[in-house]
Formats: sequence, C-alpha cells, structure tokens
Amino acid sequence: MIAPSDIPTMWDRIADKIAAALMYGDGCYRLSDVRQALATGEWQLWTDGESIACTRLAEYPARRILFVMMAEGTIASVLAIWTKMREFGETCGCTGAKWMARPGWRRSGALPAGWKHTHDMMTLEF
Repeated sequence: MIAPSDIPTMWDRIADKIAAALMYGDGCYRLSDVRQALATGEWQLWTDGESIACTRLAEYPARRILFVMMAEGTIASVLAIWTKMREFGETCGCTGAKWMARPGWRRSGALPAGWKHTHDMMTLEF
C-alpha cells in the first residue's frame, strides 16, 4: 500500500493506469477525484510496480467492507496485489469485500478464489 503522503511524488507514474481504469467506469469519478481521494487517505492505492488497485473502507450500519474501486494491469499482477488488500481489510475489521468491476474481470475466470458474481458486483465474505 502506498502512503497518502507519497501520492504527489508517485502520481506521474500511476496516473495513466488510473485513467485507463476510469475509461471502463461509469463516469462517477474523474482523475482529479481519484488523486484527491488517494492523497487524503479516503482511498488506498496498491501497486506492485506493474499494476494498480484502489480501495476504500466502506462503512455500513451493520458491517465494514473493503470496496475495490478499480484495478488496472495484468491479471496475475492484480491477483498478487489482492492478497495484501485482503489482509489490510481484515486488519481494519472488514468482514467482506465488494468489487464492481467491468465484465472483463468476471469473464476472465481469474478472480481471486471465493468471489462470486452478484448483480454485476462481485462480493466476498471474509
């Protein structure tokens, strides 16, 4: 996980990957929105140098969920990052995860073990 204080210095190296992920989104976030959310710590940035993923801790009345906001890169690399994201979520008291991903991730057959497709949103119970 990349510290929020490191976002300004890393931004030029990750902005293109975030922009690519946003191209498949629903138009709710702009590149500047993502930068702000990462820099303030509202969202978390994960990278292995090849791929990126962004998460946020989503608070609901009955539970806390790790919400995967976006991912960009190779399937193998994103899956490697997933291990650390899940550990982080569990450490933060999350009891599950949600990932509203583009259909390509669902069709890839390469989602982390345990994910299931529900209403165009993948969910995982911890």
